[in-house]
Amino acid sequence: MELIILSYNDEQKRDLKVESKYGKFNVLWEGELPLLGEKIDVELDIDQHLIWNKDIYLSMNDELQIKQSEEETIIQGKLEEVSDAGFAVLRLGNSIITFITEGTAFPINSNIQIKVVNVTAYPIDY
Repeated sequence: MELIILSYNDEQKRDLKVESKYGKFNVLWEGELPLLGEKIDVELDIDQHLIWNKDIYLSMNDELQIKQSEEETIIQGKLEEVSDAGFAVLRLGNSIITFITEGTAFPINSNIQIKVVNVTAYPIDY
């Protein structure tokens, strides 16, 4: 996913405000800190285990978006895959975000919304 670096929320904690075509949100940055205004391709990662109907909800619309609230990042997309072990894939256009789940999963191709505390961005070197 391509991100534009908007600001440093906290350089010490590597907490950045970024923008993608799906919205503005905060990330924890891995690797060398980028320059303000820089466009970078990244892989987004969610480090917490998410629970169905607690952190993951069905969405009534198919809008692809990522937005930041005071305490969490909200990501909305299409559920592409869930393994028996709880490994899930959320699709946002050409990008995917993977995460681990607990509980009974929603059907594949459902529009879902996940709420997470942190999203980590890993720059992709081509």
